[in-house]
Amino acid sequence: MNNLLKKAEIKASAAEVLAVAIPLIISTSAHTVRTFTDRVFLMRYEPQAMSGAMFAGLCFFCICAFFLGIVSYVSTFVAQYNGSGRHYRIGQSVWQGVYLAIFFGIIGSFAYFLAEPLFRWMGHSSETLRYEVIYFRIMCVSFIPVLVGQAFACFHIGRGKTKTVMYVNILTCAVNIILDYILIFGNFGAPELGIHGAGYATVASIAAGTLVYAGSFIRKKNQSRYGAVSGYPFLWPLTKRILRYGLPNGVNFMLDIAAFTSFLGFVGRYGEDIHTAASLVFSVNMIAFMPVIGLGMAVSVITGKYLGMNKPGLAVRNAWIAYSMALAYFICTGLMYVFAGKVLITPFTGEMAEGQVNALMSLAYPLMCFIAAFSIADAGAIIFSNVLKGAGDTRFVMTITITLSWLLMVLPSYVSVKLSLPYFVPWIGLTVYIYMLNFAFLVRFLKGRWKKMRVIEMEAVEDIGDKCELPPAKI
Repeated sequence: MNNLLKKAEIKASAAEVLAVAIPLIISTSAHTVRTFTDRVFLMRYEPQAMSGAMFAGLCFFCICAFFLGIVSYVSTFVAQYNGSGRHYRIGQSVWQGVYLAIFFGIIGSFAYFLAEPLFRWMGHSSETLRYEVIYFRIMCVSFIPVLVGQAFACFHIGRGKTKTVMYVNILTCAVNIILDYILIFGNFGAPELGIHGAGYATVASIAAGTLVYAGSFIRKKNQSRYGAVSGYPFLWPLTKRILRYGLPNGVNFMLDIAAFTSFLGFVGRYGEDIHTAASLVFSVNMIAFMPVIGLGMAVSVITGKYLGMNKPGLAVRNAWIAYSMALAYFICTGLMYVFAGKVLITPFTGEMAEGQVNALMSLAYPLMCFIAAFSIADAGAIIFSNVLKGAGDTRFVMTITITLSWLLMVLPSYVSVKLSLPYFVPWIGLTVYIYMLNFAFLVRFLKGRWKKMRVIEMEAVEDIGDKCELPPAKI
């Protein structure tokens, strides 16, 4: 009987994880498809345009990541308030996120003026530099819509209602692909804009998604229960709490992306062919990587909900189930990299001659094997770090990630370039970094300190319940 009960509980937990995770996995996959399509179209238009767009996109995301990490942490507040029954605080939390998003978006937009000196410092070829500057400057226009859209998305993510997020991401993916096809190559009578077209398509799709998120948030059914409209006043104490826990998350997100971008930048100094091979391999890996990011986001939300309910044991069980899913998935994708690597890069090769494809594959295949090796550890790093973030343990995640990434990934790649070591040496450092990250987060998870953490005000859940529901908003 106990075994049957335990199996039933595990099945219920797995179903809960999948119910939240599958829409997020589809959402992140849609984002991956959008980026993947950008790269494929640009690779066929001009290979250097693809390399330039990828690196410029990473640099934009690196700067945006700091602000995005803060704003996206609103979902943890939503999750814990939802679990504790204080629904009226959800609308207030989302609005504070929107105000922070607008403020940060204005600041981030000034990165437009850093484009040329930033990419010139990286030492890439003049043609790649030109593409990088063009794409980065166009992307800077999207700072405000990216951040505001994320703030509104937190309303759905934090409550575990992730289907809306899925639908919006599918919409933005479709808009981006259609506009890519029209604007990059000049189809249907449109001008041939190349990399400019790729940038314009991305910005337009992001803006469309933000408008849909905003509209879905202020719907009438969300106004009385969550204060979707009446919760708009600026509340400094709540904003301060979001900043307290969100800032470490933002710093971690930014410096982690900066470390990865620096890694790719140093790899690019090995030459155009190796830079293209590395960019191609990472583009392929996004297909495998992003769904597990969606699974990690689900774990963070579920952890926040159960901590809000004061049921950490359920959070632990769901974390182990999610880890098992991520590990099994990465084992499968790793085998694909090893045994079907050439098939995976075929969409990028376009009209390349067979000799060019073979030369590219000779550089890319060893890198695919490295990714297959470290993705096994990446499963634990993603899942367990999201458990910690869902609890509010953002300072530990920040400290470990920053220290290990710059010490084990960036520094070895810099030294490798300076000493003219073989091009695969930086990838050894990257692999060691992922395994050490997995070990650190696993140990922190097992120690269990996170079970006592909360980002919301510590009030007795049973005394509050739904008594603080707001009356219908007057508009």
